[in-house]
Amino acid sequence: MADFVRTYGRLCSGPAKPKSFRAGLGAGAMALAIVWPPAASSQFTDDPFFDSTVQLSQAIGFERIFQDLLVIQTLDRPYPIELSEVIQGIVGAHFQRFVGTLSDIDADLAVQFFQVVDAIDEGVEQNQLVALDVIDVVSWVQIAFALLDDAYNVAVPSEVRNAPVFRAAIMTQLLLGEGGVADALEEAFVEEWQFAKGWAATQRVKVMWAGIRGLATPEQQSEIDEAITALDDIYVSILPSLEGLEPQDAEAPAQRIVGLLEAVVDAQLYSERDPLVMAGFLTQLAAEGCAHYETDNEALGREVIYAVLDQYAEQAIGLGATISLLSPETHTRAMAAFEALVAIDLVSGENRFVNIRRAINAFEGDPAADDGGPADPAVDGEEVAVCRILVETLGEGIALLGG
Repeated sequence: MADFVRTYGRLCSGPAKPKSFRAGLGAGAMALAIVWPPAASSQFTDDPFFDSTVQLSQAIGFERIFQDLLVIQTLDRPYPIELSEVIQGIVGAHFQRFVGTLSDIDADLAVQFFQVVDAIDEGVEQNQLVALDVIDVVSWVQIAFALLDDAYNVAVPSEVRNAPVFRAAIMTQLLLGEGGVADALEEAFVEEWQFAKGWAATQRVKVMWAGIRGLATPEQQSEIDEAITALDDIYVSILPSLEGLEPQDAEAPAQRIVGLLEAVVDAQLYSERDPLVMAGFLTQLAAEGCAHYETDNEALGREVIYAVLDQYAEQAIGLGATISLLSPETHTRAMAAFEALVAIDLVSGENRFVNIRRAINAFEGDPAADDGGPADPAVDGEEVAVCRILVETLGEGIALLGG
């Protein structure tokens, strides 16, 4: 296990690359006696982003790793320097979405996966300057795929991940979520290598669609197939080709697919709901994360907080944007708390503790808390304090929304 920890630290350390978010970051949680159900006005039977919130967050962690491994497998040598950042994501933010659950069930599998990714990391580094495989990266990627599939079935059982509603919800994230089909094309106009992520997400969407296509009517099949063809016409290959394209070109077919999928699986697949209902729900969910932190199980706590983050910040017109309009100060505190608790941006362990102290200072009203300068050193256990800040902050959001 010591080797596992050293491997994790080596792969996750190093300078973080700043990344902007379309909707900012999120908030968290206090325990409420009230049960906050999904909005009653929904016209669909199921609502997976309420019913399976944490499991969907775990699943998207697996899916993003699948995307990244597919990119590594497909690219020719010499590898672009940006692949080092991709590997940091594999063992950073993506892996943290499910590693607590996986380690509780099969710690050896988690260790094996890390060791294989370490070999891939070394191979990518060696092959960034030459066109030959100094280290056989492709073979290591194949092993990683197999281990990841085993881990996926452990953390999110196959009967859950293969359920049509769950599969459609994953497709929604791959199409419209951060790093997905629509987002990657937009980002590619800033960093061209992001195009490869959109290509990989499109391939995963096609795999997911094949598993539920038989549930659709012929008309629905035809329309979704046509929209996927439009995405294939954008992502012709893994290599960036932006000539004749606009940043928003993937948005319409992606939205079209999700809209049709809602009817195919009879489920609400958009996370924009009544803001007050969402605030109450996320408050309860984040409280569960705080309970894990309070029992020194930070890995499980992070899994829950990532799920809250997804629902708060993923949609540009979602809860985070609403709170930001009503009270920028409340939203800023929420952002600081999130950044302290989870790997928003491949943040190294040392910087994460700085972020923890800054989040606490911001909550206590320190005017210098968010100036980007040096912060007081953090001490063990302050993650609990930050999680409680999330509780109070989202509680303020409930009040702002009239709750």
